[in-house]
Amino acid sequence: MTPTLYKILRYDGSTLQGYGHWQLPRLSIEDGRPTFEPGAWVEAAPGPLRLCANGVHVVSADQLFQWADYGTLLCLVQVTGRPVRDATKRAYRKARAVAIVPGWTDVSLRAWAYECADRAIRVHAAAAMDAAGLLYQG
Repeated sequence: MTPTLYKILRYDGSTLQGYGHWQLPRLSIEDGRPTFEPGAWVEAAPGPLRLCANGVHVVSADQLFQWADYGTLLCLVQVTGRPVRDATKRAYRKARAVAIVPGWTDVSLRAWAYECADRAIRVHAAAAMDAAGLLYQG
């Protein structure tokens, strides 16, 4: 089963790396409810899929933190085919943006960054202090 996958794009549909462009999904209101019309399919060049060389690159939820950036949109994507992948991304033959995730904003990214920093300090500070012999042992 394919996990939920995402693409982080600039507001104009361009990729973070500056190559490639995605058609963004179009928002419409039907019966008072927001719906998205998917963007066009983006296709890899012919030939074998290779990360950072040939493929339509997307990420899973656990890979988002490695690509998060201010001034971006987070799009839910639909993919076809079997991916090649590593710890930071996946490459598919075809993908398209089907919806824009509304909670992905510069404000929410900043709050997330603060939470990550706070957690890292709370989780790792005690271990570092203990290793340095700075914790009270009484």
